[in-house]
Amino acid sequence: MRRTLLERLVARTNPRWIESFAPVPYEIGPGLWSVDRLLEIPLGPRLGTRTLLVELPEGGVLAWSPVPLGGALRELVETRGGARFLVAPNSFHYLGIGDWQRAFPSAESWLAPGLLARVAGAAGRELHEGAATPFAALLPHCVLDCGRGVSEVAFLHAPSRTLLLVDSAFNVRHVARRRDRLVWAAAGVLGRFGPTPTARAFLLRDRAAVGAWIERLCAWPFERVVMAHGEPLGAGPSELRAAFVRYLDDASRRAA
Repeated sequence: MRRTLLERLVARTNPRWIESFAPVPYEIGPGLWSVDRLLEIPLGPRLGTRTLLVELPEGGVLAWSPVPLGGALRELVETRGGARFLVAPNSFHYLGIGDWQRAFPSAESWLAPGLLARVAGAAGRELHEGAATPFAALLPHCVLDCGRGVSEVAFLHAPSRTLLLVDSAFNVRHVARRRDRLVWAAAGVLGRFGPTPTARAFLLRDRAAVGAWIERLCAWPFERVVMAHGEPLGAGPSELRAAFVRYLDDASRRAA
């Protein structure tokens, strides 16, 4: 399958993990933990990213958008019963999943649509729209097909009423290094919740499909939004509609 321009750019930049940045995981909501990490683009800026650990009622955790599995993180997961499910929620957040598959070989992997066809060596089940996942009651999902085998899967963490997004929206508010702040500010990323210019250009090109996806998400009863990049925030359907208002029809624009 032909790779998108964004995929080719990601492959060329070869981002790396900043191993010295490994803060202690913290609980965002009941049974939902954030593991914050940092990526660096060679000769470019750093970008914060996260894994979410979802505690399962029967024990163990689900790892959403897994980052590389260091010793301390693995110990934390093992104390909670190990990883039972691994989720790559979009076409670019699969780089750390191999570490988890090797550490927890019995874990069931679920991959965003298109990954199995595009990524050599990818292994798991496809998380297509309507897929009967064993964690559906805890984490229902909704798929955005971005075209060319690229997709993003949103989830609702039902117990904490939290919407989980990946790259469709950022909420980067605090950046430690001055040069990173300058780059992200110039790129239109810093200090706002919503789609970045890059996401609009490469991921959110089908306005009708994005608008329909946002409306489906707004039917969920969420009170918080957590993304792969940026700070979690208290927000519900009205804030999500406002952030994506350019993709909505006239009636939805008025509701936003």
